[in-house]
Amino acid sequence: MRSARYRMHATTTLHILDLLESAYRLDLDDDAWMGALLEEARPALDRGLGLSGYFVDASAPDSFEAWGFGCAGMDEREERGRWELWSAHAPVALKRHAHLHAPVGYASQLPPGNVAREAIEQSFELTDRADVLGISAIDAHGVGCALAVPDPVRQTRRPRSVERRVWERTAAHLAGALRLRRRLREAPSLGEAILDPSGRVEHAEDVAKPAAARERLREAALRFDQARVRGEAQDPLEVTAQWRALVAGRWTLVDEFDRDGRRYIVARPNRPAPDPLKKLSARETQVVRAAAFGHSNKLIAYELGVAPSTVSACLRRAVTKLGVRDRLELIRLCAERFGAPPPAPPARGGS
Repeated sequence: MRSARYRMHATTTLHILDLLESAYRLDLDDDAWMGALLEEARPALDRGLGLSGYFVDASAPDSFEAWGFGCAGMDEREERGRWELWSAHAPVALKRHAHLHAPVGYASQLPPGNVAREAIEQSFELTDRADVLGISAIDAHGVGCALAVPDPVRQTRRPRSVERRVWERTAAHLAGALRLRRRLREAPSLGEAILDPSGRVEHAEDVAKPAAARERLREAALRFDQARVRGEAQDPLEVTAQWRALVAGRWTLVDEFDRDGRRYIVARPNRPAPDPLKKLSARETQVVRAAAFGHSNKLIAYELGVAPSTVSACLRRAVTKLGVRDRLELIRLCAERFGAPPPAPPARGGS
């Protein structure tokens, strides 16, 4: 069993790359995708008890649906029993709170918010776990997947900054990959741009044609390829910084191969669908929705492939357009509108 004092340095860059590459497997059905994802995630996340995953839909206020359970490194029958017990008996409010509060965190450290501490502790009794690290790969519409990593001891410290940032970025990729999978099932597309590994644009359509868009894609393709150079020497934080979940809030870059085995990078449209808040632009709505689900400005910038200054500007404009006093009031208003949990007050002495 691994030490309870798990640290990010135990997670190699190779494991992170394997996990991210698995997320963008478009040739698998949902069950196979989840199975492959968990196998690739295990070397990076397993604390000696295995891990599990499932799909989530919390898009409607006051509802929570979970399905497609899978696990790795644990007795499937026993763990499925735990999951079914939790699914049947944990209150909807607790499940929404646990999955929508933040992309990464320990279950024992959930702030009560609108859920009583007693309900949180009862959830541990149902599953007979000392603690669980949760990764909620859920987009701003409340749809995606979750990974649950049981821990042999109750954690007293929050995930360290590097660990948290890496898993937040990983969650952004998983949520974006699932959105792309849904989009391709509904409307298969050839992609709006095709690039070679050197970043040269070989084909572009529609909004990918202008020179500025082609340059953004070229730079992103170079970073994408540099991040995926296989090697232990790379830092996982730097790798995830290079490989963005989206480019310019519009495209996801994925590998594809032609019949001769030549590799191309395809820019597939994968823009998060805006909610029809009439006063906000599509980009402002994307940013505000993510903020309503507790995502920081830096994480939103990473998720959308835009600059942090763009996120800040979108939030400022949204505050003005919606006539609220500040960011907190904006997030509270939009959390109610989008069915996200209202933000908890900052911890005493916290930033």
